[in-house]
Amino acid sequence: MPLLAPVHWRGVTLLEEHEIAPTYEVYLQGCPLRCPYCAVPGASRGQVPGERLAPEALLADLRSPRHPPFRALSLVGGEPTLHLPWIRALLPLAREHLPETLLVLNTALCWDPALAPELAAGFDGVVGTVRTWEPGCALGAPPSYPGQARVAAEALLAAGARLLLRILVLPGHLDCCARPLAAWAAGLGGDLRVSLLRSYAPVGEARSLPGLDRPLSAEERAAELLPPGLGRPRTEPVEPVLVRGPAAEDPPVPLEIDARGRVFAPFVTGSLLPWLAERDPSLHPRLRYLGR
Repeated sequence: MPLLAPVHWRGVTLLEEHEIAPTYEVYLQGCPLRCPYCAVPGASRGQVPGERLAPEALLADLRSPRHPPFRALSLVGGEPTLHLPWIRALLPLAREHLPETLLVLNTALCWDPALAPELAAGFDGVVGTVRTWEPGCALGAPPSYPGQARVAAEALLAAGARLLLRILVLPGHLDCCARPLAAWAAGLGGDLRVSLLRSYAPVGEARSLPGLDRPLSAEERAAELLPPGLGRPRTEPVEPVLVRGPAAEDPPVPLEIDARGRVFAPFVTGSLLPWLAERDPSLHPRLRYLGR
């Protein structure tokens, strides 16, 4: 019997860091966390059916010319490491059939640090997201999670991983969480780049939670958090830019529109990007991936 993993969504997205964009994302279902601001809670909690996919079937499909070009194959979630046997079967096949493609793990860092050497060796890069510093701020997660995530990140760097660390800036958590996380990251060393995620949107359950029911304030969006000299992601695409052709196809993407007309898309494909860029000028540089 082939190994199967539940896949919520897969396709090429254009909003990942330039080091790995465009990125073919495979969103694996399941997550031990219950963050109230999760963009796809049904998939993370296994409440919606997913595509049952074998590693061999995924690799065979990725060779189809209908897919837009991609620089990286990224396993995302939820928490992808819940499907370790599937990942272990996928990685050697991906190395064989996609030798020029970066293999990336996008993780919530909620796993045993003993896994770090295996993950560092198996992937070309790891994208890890930290959310909170104080145990009392770990909404939807055990109080031990903030410390666990930091230990996992430190273990990855010690194992030689290339780590792109994302700090999710949450409304009302600038001083208790975002600033301490930035200061901690500044002292890590290793092959590290740090990105501040200031794109928080009150989706799902967060819309009814005081404090999390709003976007970031102007002060929170503008706050200087990362010290000079700390490695940061690229600000321009890697050359040569991988530009999609006119025959490329994208899967459907679920959109959420709140009462104020704000649009949230968990995945931004090439088909969706021009429409979103008309509403958000900060996305205009990403149009380079469409040859514009």
